[in-house]
Amino acid sequence: MKKILKSKYHDQKYITINDEKFEVKPLPLEKCWPSVPRADIHRDIPFYQPVKESIQKEGMHFPIMVYHATRWEIIEQKKIWQKHIEPLPFDKTDITNHHKKIYVIWGGSNRWHVAKELGYTHIDCALMPSFDKAYGLQKNFRMPYPNLYGGDPR
Repeated sequence: MKKILKSKYHDQKYITINDEKFEVKPLPLEKCWPSVPRADIHRDIPFYQPVKESIQKEGMHFPIMVYHATRWEIIEQKKIWQKHIEPLPFDKTDITNHHKKIYVIWGGSNRWHVAKELGYTHIDCALMPSFDKAYGLQKNFRMPYPNLYGGDPR
């Protein structure tokens, strides 16, 4: 049975950030790759548990940000971010499949982990046009939660 962790933008089917519209749709958790590991602590502040408790109490406000990237694009991001992102979810030497695409979470990996832990099968995702766009918008999704980011939404 489909169980969706919905954002406040679920019924609207889009989110507007800085005058740009981004489609919001639920995707299966199994089709989304969390690019960073679960963060129990972030900037010396408990993170994962407060996020989980917030979702359980108030629901998920923002959708997670995903980019439908080719394996080649993911390899390039791994070169940039190195150990700061998870090991690649595929064999990078398999060059015949570098054109295949994967939904990469580039903002919201912890919410993905919460959804999985709470038994959801799908999660609302804001579809981003690039890694750079998602990275540039992360602070917009963090601003309402300064207590989770030590007052700094970067």
